[in-house]
Amino acid sequence: MMPLRACMQSTAVSTILALAIATATLAGSQEEQRRLTPSDIAATAKSGPGAGASGVPGIQTTVLSGDPMAAGP
Repeated sequence: MMPLRACMQSTAVSTILALAIATATLAGSQEEQRRLTPSDIAATAKSGPGAGASGVPGIQTTVLSGDPMAAGP
């Protein structure tokens, strides 16, 4: 059995390493962010109902980011 002090040090090192990896992953995967005003969104092309709209007529969809036809992450 490992002494308590060694066990705590091992846990601390593992936690710090996991946080460092998570932070690096999130930092590397973020797209450029841009703040849109209501007029920016209104000027963006509209399309018919997208996925999840249940085919309800009159719904307009505006894609703000990504390609809705592409496979998910």
